[in-house]
Amino acid sequence: MGSRIFQSLATGHPSAAPNLARLLLLLPGYALELGFFFAVFLIYLIPAWRKRTPLTAAQRSLVFIAAVTAPVMSFIRSGVLQTNDFGWRAALFVQFPMLLLGSELIMSWRVADKAQNAPTEIAGLPGPPHIGCGRLRPSRSSSAS
Repeated sequence: MGSRIFQSLATGHPSAAPNLARLLLLLPGYALELGFFFAVFLIYLIPAWRKRTPLTAAQRSLVFIAAVTAPVMSFIRSGVLQTNDFGWRAALFVQFPMLLLGSELIMSWRVADKAQNAPTEIAGLPGPPHIGCGRLRPSRSSSAS
């Protein structure tokens, strides 16, 4: 509570200052804790990051499930155990839809873009052999030269 805002708030409302600090640190904490899932959530929330393509009904449903579950797991606490087991178990309900969306996002990357930027082709080395018809064929880059 080193800032002036929190110090002045703490003098008048001693329990409000730590609660406000925890609330402000919630989003960065989730960003660190969820990592990949948080990045996928932001990509699907911000239209410019997905090239303004509209979400399908399934994608909207998965984003909605994750968006609704996040406040529930943040503000509802389990009273059965001393630790908040509901909070960390409910995070799975955020992670599962984001895992589905993340796999869809990764699979949507075009293979053509990856092949053009393959490290072996940039370095001028032959790529891995392509398998077809049950036997090994030389890669396209080595057969073209």
